[in-house]
Amino acid sequence: MNQKEDEDMYDVMSTEKLEVNKVSAYLVNTPVCDFGNSMDGNMKLQKLLTFANLIHYAQHNEFLFENDMYAFKNGIVVEDVRIPYYTNFNGYMKSLQTYSTDFKEDQLNSINMSISIFNKLSARELSDIQHELVTWQACYDNSLVEYGYDKKLGIINRNNIKVEDVEKLRKMINNYNENNEEEYSFQEVNGITFYYEESEIPVSKEEIFEYLLLVSESEVNGEDDTFFLAFDSDQGLYHY
Repeated sequence: MNQKEDEDMYDVMSTEKLEVNKVSAYLVNTPVCDFGNSMDGNMKLQKLLTFANLIHYAQHNEFLFENDMYAFKNGIVVEDVRIPYYTNFNGYMKSLQTYSTDFKEDQLNSINMSISIFNKLSARELSDIQHELVTWQACYDNSLVEYGYDKKLGIINRNNIKVEDVEKLRKMINNYNENNEEEYSFQEVNGITFYYEESEIPVSKEEIFEYLLLVSESEVNGEDDTFFLAFDSDQGLYHY
């Protein structure tokens, strides 16, 4: 695909960017999302926000919200959310009730895609996934200075988003859209996509993720990048 075709497919509109707290308000009011007054709750909200932002960028060449993102040790964060969540959780949750959760269709699509793909995973698992992004690694390395860490040097913007990550995100988006049509669940680990029917896999999500992680590490240099996951009472989890 040449550059012109690529732009035609993904840069389909120039969207008005949001204030990040409006997106936070939608996430914390979504019944399937659970963010408690804890470090992990804060971290998970950060991950769903930043994945929504990256998904939107991959589709429209524009970020979903205007607030800065930074590469921190545990992944990508938005300080305009992380800090009030940490310093005054109850006050921050109360403040989110003042935000409207009306969105344009393309904005809502990016947010809901982040929820559908990533909400099933823990904060720590999401942190590990973000550590696989070339963009995070480059920005985090850039922020490390002699005396420790300078967050201003770890800012992530459209000028330093890596092409490899955009391509990976677009592939994930395509898989997601196809999956919605086929009614399969899927998970991408280390660049490998696994499809499965949740009702046919009688084990916990944590066990599934651990299995997929092991498989992805052994297959990372292989030719295949898509598998189906299944379960057998005798052999347990297996893929093909």
